[in-house]
Amino acid sequence: MTTLRPRYAALIAVALGTLLSGCITSKDAKFPMSSAVALFGDGGKYKVFDRVDDKYIENDDAEIKKRADGSYDFVMQGNDPTAVTVHKVEGDLYVVQSKKRNADAYDYLLIRQAGAEFFTHAPDCNKQDKAKMAGVEIKKDECRIDGVTDPVKFFAGLNKGEPTAKLVRQ
Repeated sequence: MTTLRPRYAALIAVALGTLLSGCITSKDAKFPMSSAVALFGDGGKYKVFDRVDDKYIENDDAEIKKRADGSYDFVMQGNDPTAVTVHKVEGDLYVVQSKKRNADAYDYLLIRQAGAEFFTHAPDCNKQDKAKMAGVEIKKDECRIDGVTDPVKFFAGLNKGEPTAKLVRQ
């Protein structure tokens, strides 16, 4: 997964749109719409910064649009919007859930709010405490969490690793 970190930094550059491209996945949604929170308020415009070698490098702009059902559309220049829901894990830590395009599966990404900045984290399942990985099937660079019975506890217990990118409201 270490070699994939730049891909996950670029993830936010796709505005969470292709959300994780498969790092943490499940066949069915682990979070119900009823637990979604409005982390980004009514939405807005954000600058995306990729984390490379412990520095943040400016990337494209993103727009986050609030949908009537409480989810958000993440939109990057030249890309189709991607609907996501945000769910509180604990404190300033949230998980973003997105249905994969053209597949019956969901992807997940951790995001931490620090004031007006939002830091994304793509935990490496191979670097987690094995006792906390009950219900997880690890295949190459993909963690399938279909067997996880308490997703809030699961995500709260993960070692997040360093941020992969950040969003800053413009």
